[in-house]
Amino acid sequence: MCCQAYSVVPIQPGDEVPDSMVRHDPATGQLGMTHLGGACIAFDRETRNCTIYAIRPLVCREVQRDDCVCRTARETMMKQSSNK
Repeated sequence: MCCQAYSVVPIQPGDEVPDSMVRHDPATGQLGMTHLGGACIAFDRETRNCTIYAIRPLVCREVQRDDCVCRTARETMMKQSSNK
């Protein structure tokens, strides 16, 4: 799941993500939603849902379940899990 695979979810111009969830990534110079404890800050671990689904970033809206981006994210997550 992308919510858990990437360390920063990039924010695009026009995304309406709450400011409290946005951080500047010094490594890339990008604005993004950070991950806390291995998951996107907007991901609710109990319900396994996005807490800002209606206003989620464009990058999240563009990913379709089981498309190549989704599969790559899943593979990345699986590799990270197996390295622990």
